[in-house]
Amino acid sequence: MGSGRFLYSNLITAESMISVSSLRNGLVTAALKEGLGSAVLNPSGGFTGPVDLEYIVEIDSIAAGAEVGQATFRWSDGGGTWDATGVTTSAVNTLLNNGVYINFTTGSGADFVVGDRWYFKAINLFNAGKMIDLDRDHRYRSAALGAPNTVTVDLGSAQEVKAIVLQDHNFTSAATLKIEGSADNTFPYYENVGSNKITTWVNHDTFPYGTLTQAGGNITSAIAGGASACYIDIGAGLVNGRTYRLVINHTQSSGEAPSLYLGLAGDLASGGDLTIAAVSPGATTVVFTFSTAGYTRLIFANTAAANWACTVTLYEVDEISEVITWNEEKIIHYLAAPLTYRYWRLSVTDAANPDGFLEIGELYIGSYLELTRNYIEGFSEETNFLMDSNRTPYGAGKDRFYNSQLTFNFSFGAMPPADVTSMKALIAAIASRSSGTFKPFWFCKDSATPNDSYLVKIASLPVQHRTRDYYDMPLVLTECVTSV
Repeated sequence: MGSGRFLYSNLITAESMISVSSLRNGLVTAALKEGLGSAVLNPSGGFTGPVDLEYIVEIDSIAAGAEVGQATFRWSDGGGTWDATGVTTSAVNTLLNNGVYINFTTGSGADFVVGDRWYFKAINLFNAGKMIDLDRDHRYRSAALGAPNTVTVDLGSAQEVKAIVLQDHNFTSAATLKIEGSADNTFPYYENVGSNKITTWVNHDTFPYGTLTQAGGNITSAIAGGASACYIDIGAGLVNGRTYRLVINHTQSSGEAPSLYLGLAGDLASGGDLTIAAVSPGATTVVFTFSTAGYTRLIFANTAAANWACTVTLYEVDEISEVITWNEEKIIHYLAAPLTYRYWRLSVTDAANPDGFLEIGELYIGSYLELTRNYIEGFSEETNFLMDSNRTPYGAGKDRFYNSQLTFNFSFGAMPPADVTSMKALIAAIASRSSGTFKPFWFCKDSATPNDSYLVKIASLPVQHRTRDYYDMPLVLTECVTSV
């Protein structure tokens, strides 16, 4: 058995940190009017914005007339400034932004008076922020199934991540899931492993050229004419099936730039077997997988006179990603080792999902608290049945069952002061007097069985002094349930 773990500090703290590859359109409400004009404003459209917005439309001029098609308006989507001014009112749809349109219906008398104002909202019931609000009745939902669908998170700075939680999803068992880290928001992202594989280049002197030397990975060529090549035998240093990153910094003073190939031992300027890149001035980066086809030579080849220089590095690289194992309803994934990156991307491919979209209730990216002492064996787990009962005076009645809810009792015994401090830090992180909030958190009963975890609330933190510097902490945790 592993240890209990508390997952309470989500590094995703704002919806603005999340970008999704697909988002279901939202809706637009009816408009509330302030003013004396008789015209009616009609909002419409499928809202495509990532966050809810409140629109304001105001008549700013009737200099050309007070009727629809004559007066102009200005509008704002709540950003604190007017997004546009002097827009002509129209009986046909005018696009504001984010898929939101408005038109006007003429009334009796003057349609508009300067200062007439309308308010309406554009609401996305399934926006990305639903994944971090800790409300199990809320969901993010994609517009369609992608290959893959992605959720990308910008943490603002490189931060250590140990765990991923996906709660209340609709992924099928055929889904493939992957979590990736990146330092620069490029995916896939690769980290160098080991040392530079480029050591000694060999001149192929069958062809005429002036000088060709190598020192510390720098190759220079002053070719008098004809074709030429230089190469390095790399097969002994590369591993079949592994991925490598080749970086070339090239300068060209005259003639043609060389081409770069992976070839067999006997290949030279003839072109090799696999073209990697046509080298151009500046930096060229190529990521390739060393295959079992027998490529053992890296070749720079020219077909005519040229003068160039370049610096070359070749590193084995690891893709910063892990496959996440599917589990029904909730998935808790512990990384094989903590990773520290600014950008993270969740990729989900579930092409045969019968819903036609992907849904995620909660997304957690962060660390966990594992106390030095685990809870004592023999914890209790009680299933409470949530229902209403109606009874006659004779005792006969009907029950209306709504849901079931788990309550756990864990006894953490003989805890050192450091563990008590850690639990108090947890409470400080989830409780806010200023906002009046008290957040739930995930508790994993057994780190060896990650999905044996629950989103729970804690009502109190009893700390009982046992002896000397040891304390007992009996914890009661109540499951957060969903009503949908």
